[in-house]
Amino acid sequence: MGAIHDWFGTGMLGRRKMHFSMRQQEILRLTALGLGDKEIAHQLRLSVRTVGSHYSRMFKEHKVHTRAAAVALWLLDRPLDEPTNVWIEGNPPAT
Repeated sequence: MGAIHDWFGTGMLGRRKMHFSMRQQEILRLTALGLGDKEIAHQLRLSVRTVGSHYSRMFKEHKVHTRAAAVALWLLDRPLDEPTNVWIEGNPPAT
């Protein structure tokens, strides 16, 4: 827990607004839903390698080392009133 506490304890979130591109947000949203790289690539019509490249860029830009940390940072940075639901192609939300 020390590493997580130190990372969040630095005030990193308070110093600047995190920026994730629209594509990065799509990838993070699908990752948060539990999809793997192949499934994300299929949903977004990308190659698996491109998904990995987006993650590499996010890790470097936001100084995180895991996908879970990237998702957590993205979720913490979202406005509270922004909807978090998303549906996957072929599985629309229940109405």
